Amino acid sequence: MMSRLSIFNFDTLQAPVKSLLLNPVVVFTIAILLTIELGLRFIIPSNHVPTGSWYNAELRDQVDQLKSMSHVDLMITGSSIAAVNLRPSEIDSVYQKNNIALKSFNAGIRGCNYTCINIGFQKLFLSQKEPRYVLIVVTPTDLNESNKFVINRSNNFIKSFSTKIYVKTIVNTLSHSWLFGFRSEIREYFKSREWIYEESKITKQGHIQLGDKREGENRSLRKNIITVDPSGPISNSLYELTTSILSQNIKVIVLPGLMNSNAHSVINESTWNNFSIVLDNLANNKDVTILNANHLIPSDENFIDPVHLSNKSSVNYSQTVAEFLFEQDLFK
Repeated sequence: MMSRLSIFNFDTLQAPVKSLLLNPVVVFTIAILLTIELGLRFIIPSNHVPTGSWYNAELRDQVDQLKSMSHVDLMITGSSIAAVNLRPSEIDSVYQKNNIALKSFNAGIRGCNYTCINIGFQKLFLSQKEPRYVLIVVTPTDLNESNKFVINRSNNFIKSFSTKIYVKTIVNTLSHSWLFGFRSEIREYFKSREWIYEESKITKQGHIQLGDKREGENRSLRKNIITVDPSGPISNSLYELTTSILSQNIKVIVLPGLMNSNAHSVINESTWNNFSIVLDNLANNKDVTILNANHLIPSDENFIDPVHLSNKSSVNYSQTVAEFLFEQDLFK
C-alpha cells in the first residue's frame, strides 16, 4: 500500500509535471504567449515602461528621483502649477550664487487637487525625506469644488496610494511581463485603435517639463464656475496637510500660484474672497508664511496655457521666485 507521504515525493510528482510540459497544447500556448511578449517589446516605444502599481510612470519616476537624493532642504508641493512652473535646480543656483547651499525638490503632483495632494505628498514624498521647509503652491483652481473631472481623477490617484503592499508587490512583479503590464493600454487599443500611454515628463529633482507648445485657452475654465469653499473638503485637505507638516517641525511657506490674466478674469469676486479666507486660515498657524508675490507673475505671452509657463519662462520665474525668497531671508 502506498504511503500517504508519497504524494509529496518528487519522483511521484515528476511524471505529471513532465507530461504537462510536453503536452502540445501547453507548449503551443507558451510559444504564443512568448511570441506576443517579444512582439510587444519590439513594437512598444522603448521609453514606455509598465507603470505597475503606480498611477502613472511620472509619479514613479518622481519618487525614484527623491529616493536617490541624499537630503532635501526645500520641498515644493502643489498641483501641476507647482510641478511645471518651479525648477528646483534654478532655485538652488540662485542660493549657490549667494554662497548658501540649498537642495530643493519638486513634489508637485500633476493632475490632482488638494484632497489628492494632501495624501500623496505625505505618503510618497514626506515619508522619504524630511526637509527644513515646504513651499506650498496653491491657486483657486487647486481648491475648486466644482470640477468633477479633477475630483474623480484625484480620487483615482488616492486609490493607487492606498493599495496594499502585498498587492503592489504582486502587480509590480507581474508587470515585468509587457503583456500584463500594458493590459490597460492593450485593452484600450482594441477599443479605439490608439495607443494611449501617459509618458513621464520628469526632468530632474522632480520638475515636470511640458514644453513650449501653446495649447490655447482652457475651455473648462470658461465652462465651469470655479468655487472655493473655505470649509469644504478640498480646503480642509490643505489645512490637514499644513498641520501635518508643521507637526514635524517643518516651516511652511505658501505661494499663491500664478495664472494668466484670462484665467484670473473668469474667477468671480466671491471665489477670490473665499480664497483669501483660506490663506488667512493658513496664516493663523505659527511657522506659516504667506508670500505676497503677485508682482512676480510673468506676462501672458510667457504662458503655454492658463496656468503653465513655457520652458524658458519657468526658468526665469523660478529664478525670480528664488531671488524673492532670498530677499525675504526665509531660509535661515
